[in-house]
Amino acid sequence: MSDSPSDQPLSIFEPASPQQSAPQPSTRSWGCGAFLGLAVLVLAIAVATYFLAPRLFPRTFGPNAVVPTPTPIVVTIESITPLGELATVQYKSIAEISNERIPDDLRKHLGAKEKIVMLVYGDVKAGFDLSKMDEDSLQADGKRVRLVLPPPEILSASVDYDRTHVVSYDRTFFLGNDPELEQATLGMGKEAIIQSALEGNILEWAREYGQIFFENHLRSLGFDEVRVIVQ
Repeated sequence: MSDSPSDQPLSIFEPASPQQSAPQPSTRSWGCGAFLGLAVLVLAIAVATYFLAPRLFPRTFGPNAVVPTPTPIVVTIESITPLGELATVQYKSIAEISNERIPDDLRKHLGAKEKIVMLVYGDVKAGFDLSKMDEDSLQADGKRVRLVLPPPEILSASVDYDRTHVVSYDRTFFLGNDPELEQATLGMGKEAIIQSALEGNILEWAREYGQIFFENHLRSLGFDEVRVIVQ
């Protein structure tokens, strides 16, 4: 008796029926797993950034800013010299200085010239260099005292750069601006201020005020008979 088709064994080469096929993975479960893995990766990156970013990228602003250590300034002291100068008079003056530069070439025949007019403000101080005194310069005997001062001299001369200014400046087309001309004019102004102070008897004023100062100072120390001599 022949077997029915349903009783025949299935060949391994024949496709299985739909009821006997292997189960397929769920699309929803795969999507949930991928989302969970991505969330874990993002969380790991955020934690690493929180702990490593301050070291890799230090803040340069804000209340918690990392302030870089400044480079120390190295100062070398060449010498220390005691000063025994006493200025007793100060002379202030203004000098109007005119200076010009003419090129020493063919341009001078074309009238090439650079000219500057400057008002130079400055002051000169005069007084005594007390370091030039010796042991015999001061002699005291009871209530009497005798002081011999060195000759008065110019102690310093300076230019007031805040007030000094150029009044006029002209130059021809063939010349450029020469910065040394301005510096030379400032030097001329300083010398003119010193000369003006000398002509105004600044050393005589320094001598007179020096005598008055030391006489009053020695009397304040208790001396009755005071004699101050200026060499």
